[in-house]
Formats: sequence, C-alpha cells, structure tokens
Amino acid sequence: MKLHSVLGATVALGVAVAIATTALAGGDSDRAVATIAKQVVSVAEVEQQLEKMPRYQLRYLGSNASEIRKRFVEQLVRMELLAVAGEANGLDDQPDVRARIESVLRSAMQSELRDNVEIAPITEADIKAYYDGHRDRYQSEVRIKIWQIVVPTKAQADAVLQVIQNSPDYQKDPIKGWGDLARKHSSDTATAMRRGNLGFVRPDGSTAHKHVKVDPTLYQAASKIADGQVFPAPVPLGTAYVVLQRRGSHRTPQRSLKDEAKGIAGLLKMKRERAAIHAFITNLRQKN
Repeated sequence: MKLHSVLGATVALGVAVAIATTALAGGDSDRAVATIAKQVVSVAEVEQQLEKMPRYQLRYLGSNASEIRKRFVEQLVRMELLAVAGEANGLDDQPDVRARIESVLRSAMQSELRDNVEIAPITEADIKAYYDGHRDRYQSEVRIKIWQIVVPTKAQADAVLQVIQNSPDYQKDPIKGWGDLARKHSSDTATAMRRGNLGFVRPDGSTAHKHVKVDPTLYQAASKIADGQVFPAPVPLGTAYVVLQRRGSHRTPQRSLKDEAKGIAGLLKMKRERAAIHAFITNLRQKN
C-alpha cells in the first residue's frame, strides 16, 4: 500500500490526536501527552524512550530539552498513525508483514529475556577454567600461506614438478608460471584460478575462512620448507596428489589470560544467557 493511501485511510478513520506539549515540561508522570485512537502516551513513557536514545540522535531533534521532547512526540504520533491506518487496511494480515511483525516481536522478547534472566555471576575461576580448557586457541602459532596444484595421479604431479624445477620460462617468472600451471592442471576448481591459494593455514588445517578447512597434512609438509620454496615431492592426499608451495608465514603472538579475560567473560555470559532463555522457553512449552 502506498504512503498517501495509508494517510488517506488515517483521515477516514477520524483518528483523534491531541498533543499536550505543556505536559512534556514535567509534572505528573502519568499525564497524557498524546492520545492516538485508544492508545494514550504518558510523560513517563516518553521519558523512558528518550533515555534509550543515543545522545547524537537527540541532537537531531532539537537544541534544548523542550524541543527534543516535542519533536520526539510528533514523530511518535506519525508512526502510530501509520500503524493504525495499516491495521485498518489489513496490512497486518498480509503474510510478509505478519512474518516481519513476528520476527520483531520475537527479537523484542529475546531482548527482554536477556535483560531480565538470572544467571550465575562470571567469576575469575570461571574465566581461568575456560582459558585453560581452550589454551590452544591462545598460544602462539605459525600460520603458513600455502599454494597448491591438485592432480589425480603421481605421474602428473611429477610432471608439474619437472616444469617447476627445469623450465626456463618458469624460472623467469615463477609466480606467473605457477599460476599458469594451476589453471591448466589443478583439479581443485575452487582455487585453480587464483594460483591454488589456500591463504594462511593453521596447524589443524583451519583457515581465515571458517567454512574452509584443509587436510593438516598440507601444513605438515609446508612446515618442513622455507618461505618461497616448493615441496620437493608430491604430497599424497586421499586419491589425489598435491604439488605444494609455501608462499609465506606469520607467527601470531601469545594471548595471555589477562588479555583475554574480558572477552572470555562476555562469551561465558552470552552462553549462560542462552542456556537460561532456552530453559525458560522449554518450561513454557511444557506448561502450555
């Protein structure tokens, strides 16, 4: 529905709107500052909403407290008018709108639950226990940048290595030569067009992309040669063979318990909140 038709429907409804701007200056917190159809907005509700707004947003509403309150209520009235008109025209019954409303309500419920759920406080012992249990995440490690050319047989891998070791054209421009070989021979279509670049690989085979993980065998082979070198023999990998080059490496710093304490505390808090919310919802479903 277009905006002008929504506004037209609002007028047709005969919605009575009264803004008592004088009530915004203070006084009784229950006093109405706006009446929209049957909904009454009080001074207290306006103040609560204003407190939630970031200061930089408040500056766009006015230069002083009175202007800010008045314009905030005016905006609130406009939004409520549109909501009333939309409901009157059946917008809330449309499947896409209903799905969006349910999504917003679900997010609001989860946010309220997070604000009110009771969880055990995160202690220093909890943080240390988590750090000790996941120490491998925080230790210094060498990440190796690996390029690969994947071929189905050892004979093909040996042939590629012969070109790398003996071809004058390859020696003139090894980077271009490697790229040409990868595009021509590599069966790994995901990386063939980018020189077989796997990026920086960790000892367990994980990479910077959480959905990309390679066999740790490649890291083990790359760890035996220096940056810029090609592994001297094909690396068996399942039913295929890999010609492997170590393009570079990076040693990550060790992250101490002190450095990670704040992040771990936030992670533990989030996990406990999720567990408490899940338990709360499960209990509601069992009762209802």
